[in-house]
Amino acid sequence: MPLPVHARVPVCAALVLASLLGACGTERARVPDPNSMLPDSKTIRTVDFPRAGLSVRVQRPIGLVRRRPPEVFRFSLASGAIVSVLAYPRKEPVPRSPSALREARRRLVAAVRKRDPTFRVAGARVVRVAGASGVEVVGTQSLSGGRLETRSVHLFKGKGEYVLELIAPRADFGPADTQVFSPMLRSLELTGRIRG
Repeated sequence: MPLPVHARVPVCAALVLASLLGACGTERARVPDPNSMLPDSKTIRTVDFPRAGLSVRVQRPIGLVRRRPPEVFRFSLASGAIVSVLAYPRKEPVPRSPSALREARRRLVAAVRKRDPTFRVAGARVVRVAGASGVEVVGTQSLSGGRLETRSVHLFKGKGEYVLELIAPRADFGPADTQVFSPMLRSLELTGRIRG
């Protein structure tokens, strides 16, 4: 039985933080030069994850590492930024109405603050990405004496929940978000059919 939304936030954060601390060097790639981000077959590739009901386009030379469920994939950048995507099948209804989405936002923020007192929420809002409604939480957390910026997007589609996270050192967050994470979100396609 999947964890409720508010219980999964710490699990997602733990997965990403563990990857940040123990990421293998072979998983790293450069942040692409924004001047080279041309939408052609030589620089952009589409990666499909049919069991997770997800496909996404990424800029080469980023290399995705496929993961075991509930994590779908992860990649890290030479700057230390980590992008992680998770997919959860849900038996309970996903929040769809404006009031249910506002409640999901409230629960996510409360869970983050309760589980990690160092986390400073900069903003939380209801969003729509890839035809799916969701909640985005942005903030800063401490790890090993340093501050890390975090952008966590929770999307609800069909009978599934998708969590997309970017964690990066403060100085590198803006470039990683602009050059990698935001274009990835714009290219995202979701079916909501998550198997296993």
